[in-house]
Amino acid sequence: MLTATEIVARVGALYTERSNINETYERIAQFVIPQEGRFWQTMSDWESAIQWRHRYLFDSTAVNSAQTLAAHIHGALTSPATRWFNLRFKQDQLNDNVEAMTWLEDCQDRIWYSLVESNFSLEANEFYLDLVTFGTAVMAHDVADDGSFRFKTFMLRGCYFDEDFDGKVTGVYRQKQYTALQIYQRFPENCPDDIIAQAVSATNYNNLHSVIHAIVKNPDFEGEWQGETLPPDRRPVHERFVLQKGAIELTQQIRGYYEMPAYVTKWSKQAGSKFGYSPAMNVLSDILTLNQLVELILRSAEKVIDPPILAPDRGVFGDIDLQPGGVTVVRDTQSLVPFESKARFDVSQLERTQLQQSIKDAFFIDKLQLKESPEMTATETNARMSLMQRLLGPALSRIEADFLEPLINRSFNILFRDEQLSPTPAVVEEMGGELQIEYLGPLSRGIKMEEVESIDRMMLTVQNLVPMVPEIGDIINWEETFRTLAARLGVPAKILRSRAEVAAIKEQRQQQEQQAMQAQQMETMAGALKDGAAATKDFAEAGGIGGEIG
Repeated sequence: MLTATEIVARVGALYTERSNINETYERIAQFVIPQEGRFWQTMSDWESAIQWRHRYLFDSTAVNSAQTLAAHIHGALTSPATRWFNLRFKQDQLNDNVEAMTWLEDCQDRIWYSLVESNFSLEANEFYLDLVTFGTAVMAHDVADDGSFRFKTFMLRGCYFDEDFDGKVTGVYRQKQYTALQIYQRFPENCPDDIIAQAVSATNYNNLHSVIHAIVKNPDFEGEWQGETLPPDRRPVHERFVLQKGAIELTQQIRGYYEMPAYVTKWSKQAGSKFGYSPAMNVLSDILTLNQLVELILRSAEKVIDPPILAPDRGVFGDIDLQPGGVTVVRDTQSLVPFESKARFDVSQLERTQLQQSIKDAFFIDKLQLKESPEMTATETNARMSLMQRLLGPALSRIEADFLEPLINRSFNILFRDEQLSPTPAVVEEMGGELQIEYLGPLSRGIKMEEVESIDRMMLTVQNLVPMVPEIGDIINWEETFRTLAARLGVPAKILRSRAEVAAIKEQRQQQEQQAMQAQQMETMAGALKDGAAATKDFAEAGGIGGEIG
């Protein structure tokens, strides 16, 4: 297990590692998300970090664009208004089993309601905003005392992380400022004497101290967790609290996790880089240029609206009074003339428009907004959704892999360990059922609807060709076609029959058809025998072969 000194040393090394990108983070915090204050200000003055009276932000294009993109991703991936995921098995045999799928749908309902009842949606908005601005976002997933989910988006200013050889997160470290009273209340047993003295003081109780909240992989844990119950100190991941000054262990009892409870996600990532890159980083130079340009435009406009006054030497007696009703004594009424700057606002406005458009393009604003007219057809809407999917596809795939998939898997495991899920069917345990996540957001649905539309077009084509070429319908596996449509449309498993049931129905139908055919054959044979008997009788009555003639 890591010592407190080693944890403090790791945070110091990680801080140095990120030093090259700190300046970029500072600029983004200043010009893209100013509501969070300056990036490197300490928590002691963070509440008053937004200096509204000292104006340095002159254009809000980047601010609005970042919030729009973050809100769109929130609504497209994890909308709180609609279910945004389904669970299936990786084994096709289990997906065709009604009992297994009914159980799995009940599990996904319980996971969904647990997320809806938690603060996930609130924290997710901050998470996505960090993602599109800083390029890296971190969220912790914990369980409250009442068993409900609890989420927290870590502010990147004091958050660092470790990765293993494969790029998987092995440790997350968060520096946070706590008052002496808070530390004493949270860690009364291991609280240092000087902190206790400050906590009980009437004047020093709110002195701030830096505490490192470490979520680290247990170096003593080997192999993989097999589902057995383990004491907290033997679990794969540990949670620790260390007072940074003096490297003092504050943790009273180690809290263990079976999975990494912190999710680190990047918007995009270059080969060999540990940190993510965001749209704000890609267009940061345009953001700074636009902000400076707008500042110059405002200064020039100020000269036009309230121009400086030109006066000749000794042409004015006393001071110039420009207040309403003011009196200025001059030798000649032409002594005072306004200064005309001859600023080219047409050129500056053109440059401003181009820079604003460049920033909007970096945040995909034009692609995210649908056409403002009622004439947009369903085909145009699908085409726009397909375009957004291609543009945002790489980032969304990374979000799903690094954030949503471990989030849902951990949620399932938590509910399973707390016995909040229905008993697992025997068929799932026998076949070792593995979960597969399907996302149902608008962009994910757009991909599925493309497949549905392709199947619809194929069926329409077959319908038109069958009258001319009847055998053309034989090339299609109709059962698989409709099962694929049901899966893409999210049809509940309980209304579909399993393959075994369908096979039994087919066999029963074939038997009925054979019985009907045999009955028809018997009826035909009986009719033939009856007709033969009647013919024989008529022949006999006519005298047969040797009968009399005439």
